[in-house]
Amino acid sequence: APALAAQAKASAEAASAEGERVLTEAQNKARLASVRAQRSRASRSHAHLNFKKEHNLLLRIKDVLVMSNRGPGLWHDFVKCINLFSKQIFTRQDMLQLSNDFLGGEPDMLNEFRALLGPTGRQPQSLEENANPFASLPLAEINFSNCAVATPSYRALPENYPKQISSARSPLEKSVLNDAWVSLPVGSEENYSFKHMRKNQYEEALFKCEDDLFEVDMIIGATKCTITTLEQLLLTLREAEKQAAAAAEKLYPDYKKSAAAAASAATATAKLGAKGGKAPAAPVNPIAKAVLAARRSWRPDGGMLRSFHIASISRVYGEHATEVLNILKTQPSAALPVILGRLRQKNLEWQHAQNEAKVQWKEVMEKNYAKSLDHRSFYFRQTEKKVLSLRQIVNEVKERKDAIDVALTTLKDEQQKKLERRESVGNLESLASPVKAAPAADSAAGAADAMDVEAASAEEAASEEVYYGTQNALAFFSLFA
Repeated sequence: APALAAQAKASAEAASAEGERVLTEAQNKARLASVRAQRSRASRSHAHLNFKKEHNLLLRIKDVLVMSNRGPGLWHDFVKCINLFSKQIFTRQDMLQLSNDFLGGEPDMLNEFRALLGPTGRQPQSLEENANPFASLPLAEINFSNCAVATPSYRALPENYPKQISSARSPLEKSVLNDAWVSLPVGSEENYSFKHMRKNQYEEALFKCEDDLFEVDMIIGATKCTITTLEQLLLTLREAEKQAAAAAEKLYPDYKKSAAAAASAATATAKLGAKGGKAPAAPVNPIAKAVLAARRSWRPDGGMLRSFHIASISRVYGEHATEVLNILKTQPSAALPVILGRLRQKNLEWQHAQNEAKVQWKEVMEKNYAKSLDHRSFYFRQTEKKVLSLRQIVNEVKERKDAIDVALTTLKDEQQKKLERRESVGNLESLASPVKAAPAADSAAGAADAMDVEAASAEEAASEEVYYGTQNALAFFSLFA
């Protein structure tokens, strides 16, 4: 009878548990169906609001385009563009440019239509995006002409621009980081036509050394920062273990006496075990058990490990970084000492490699620094090749010969004019005073002879210059023969 009663009671409890389980499943299904229905109603309401707003916007655009100079034809072209955009024939950039052509005179309507397109050609996904025209507008398409100016390159964001939410910011970071000012291109770099000065191969070597030096410094600095953070976490873990051990000692004050007694008993049982006796079981250590429980339940502070700490750990473990980070998340007390030791080892290796590389970097910089200062190397080579070509030298010789011929011709003409002028002056003087005609004629003849000698010497000098220039050119040509 008692066995039957116990069996009946057990079956009744099992039936009750099964009924509760079925009831719970039914309640969960009903609750899930209710949540789905609410979401469906909210989605339909949201879609209706979106459709209504888009419909009203298109009606206003239609009124503006129909009243334009081109009339209904402009509206038909606009509808064709929207159709091509919906078929993904036009990209979003194409549609933005076309909308600027259609609605350039209506900036408010143009901003609403751009917000309707979305950052990737999608529909706005929330009522907040619908209410804020900047929610889906890229930064490059915002008009900053009416915003505050801090410097020629920095503008303040509009007041209704959505603020970006950043998690895990400390008070110091909040006080120094910028969330209100943006940098805009000013000048020639805005048109992407700004050309930087071309670097020669020696400058490229210097820049490569500086990039490598900077990269190694950043890696070592980030690793040191990660090591410091992990050491602080390890100290926190050790402190938690000490607190758990102290709490266990308060709960079990007589454990040390029992542990001493167990140690003496173990010594005695060791002697008995040598004679074939059975040793008693060792007592459980509540302090070690509490420390183990504290170690298993300990979790690091979420604000201490930042993204650059995770990047440093990932850099060390490479393709196994995901597995190591998962272990650090699930079993931090076991993974933390191992990761910390590995980071210390890699940091020492990187510092040693940096010291060896500094010698090579110094040699490269000393070897290329002086040559890197020649900023005209490319242009000088082009100019030198052009100037020292055979055609250029022949043309230069011809130009100099032509210039000398022109100078000789001009000199002869001037000498002839001076001679004619002096002869005319001598004739006038001979007519005025016949007695003095003979000396005047002699002086005029002497002056003419002097001018002839001067012209002959100038012509001879020019001929010598042309001769030696031609000989030098021929000697230079013979070097390339």
